[in-house]
Formats: sequence, structure tokens, C-alpha cells
Amino acid sequence: PVSTSGLIRLIATAMNKNIRLVKIPEILVTAGKSIHPGLFEPLFGSVILNNDQTLKALDFHPPVRTEEGIRRMVRAYLSE
Repeated sequence: PVSTSGLIRLIATAMNKNIRLVKIPEILVTAGKSIHPGLFEPLFGSVILNNDQTLKALDFHPPVRTEEGIRRMVRAYLSE
């Protein structure tokens, strides 16, 4: 499983970039959710990607790990 922040870190590392992820203070999270709950979570929440069930159902074994796949994607993107 990879979280949104984990994915951002993997991409930044592959691009040799320093990043600074900022945690939103809890009071602002509470306020944002109460003002517009349907909008807050998609914009500021973290999604955790887990494809284990799909891989098992398809009996698929990825040829490379997530980290290597991200490195290859970044390399291809930067070479364009």
C-alpha cells in the first residue's frame, strides 16, 4: 500500500528533489470539514492505494516493485 504522501516522496526522490510536506493543523481540518465536508476530503485527505486484492484476483505479479516503477516513470517523463 502507498499513501498520497508516500507517492509524492517516491516521485520527489526519483527526481532528486527536496520536498516539504506540511501537515494541516487539526483545528483547520475540523473547520474545513464542517464548512464544506464534501470538498475537504478529496482536496486535503490522503488516499492509500492498495492493489493487493486486484493482483490476487488476476494472479498478476508485477515485474518491478513500486519504487522501481516510479523511477522508470520519472526517467521517461524527464527524457521527453
